[in-house]
Amino acid sequence: MKTFANNVLPTVALDGFREVSKEEFYDVVGAVDAVLTISNDYPYTITFKKRGGGLIGKVIDSYSYEGKSKYPIVTRYYISLNWR
Repeated sequence: MKTFANNVLPTVALDGFREVSKEEFYDVVGAVDAVLTISNDYPYTITFKKRGGGLIGKVIDSYSYEGKSKYPIVTRYYISLNWR
């Protein structure tokens, strides 16, 4: 089993987004009048958009980053680089 320093998961690239902490994600989304959409079967991808349609961010749940097990579920938070 791989281990990472301080139990920090490796960064995952997502074009047009930057990965942020849960707190930073909800600081941004909480300040905007956002609508969310849930897609996929479990594990989910949740997309947050402004009421006008502009993409703010995504919360992506996935199975273990090592690919050996379905658990633990890993949740990553992304903010769009163009959300403003």
